Amino acid sequence: IMLSFIRSYKYQNVFIIMLLLLQNLLLLASTLTTMRMARLVMDGDFEGIVACMIFVIIVYLTLHFLFWIYDVQTARTIAHMNQDVRASLNRQIIERNAEELNGTDTGEYISWYTNDLKEAETQGFQNFYSAVDAVIKLTIGIAVLARIQWKLLICTLLTSGMVYVFSHYFHGNVEEESGKVSKGWETFTQAVKEQVGGVHVLKSFGHEMDFKENIQTASRELERQR
Repeated sequence: IMLSFIRSYKYQNVFIIMLLLLQNLLLLASTLTTMRMARLVMDGDFEGIVACMIFVIIVYLTLHFLFWIYDVQTARTIAHMNQDVRASLNRQIIERNAEELNGTDTGEYISWYTNDLKEAETQGFQNFYSAVDAVIKLTIGIAVLARIQWKLLICTLLTSGMVYVFSHYFHGNVEEESGKVSKGWETFTQAVKEQVGGVHVLKSFGHEMDFKENIQTASRELERQR
């Protein structure tokens, strides 16, 4: 589902991916230059060291600028995708019949627009960018290690394979638990809504502690599930 929203903004997301690629290439250039500086220090090549230092400084200034563009672009793109998710939720609610609407508490709908949306942003959109960044780093790393030391390349491939296998092994459990957390947020939102809505009645009868305890109980259950 998240990929459909990502595809809706394919040009913006392609631009973000290109920024990630450029960032990683510049980081690689900085790392290789630093390695070369170590050799120049051993050789006593002062002019070469200065040239490398100037290059590294330029690279890092460029990276800071690229990081800023990346932050702005991802924030804007995620904001647009969040708006589309809200529009999708609007359609889902409008398309429900009267019986379905009456059978669902408003606390659940509120949770959709707040907690579930935030979870989708964190687990969906932001994880997508993190995954793309990881793939780029892995690809560049493989290319560099293949030229430097084939034994390191084999170790990298084995480690990456293990991470891939284990991540897929736990995928079902994570998805199931995420669903439980989503339901936990709905229950907590409903509990808070009920307690806040009736706080004036509780205060009138001197039951302020009930208000605190009920919310704390709902909060403990939510945090246990999280």
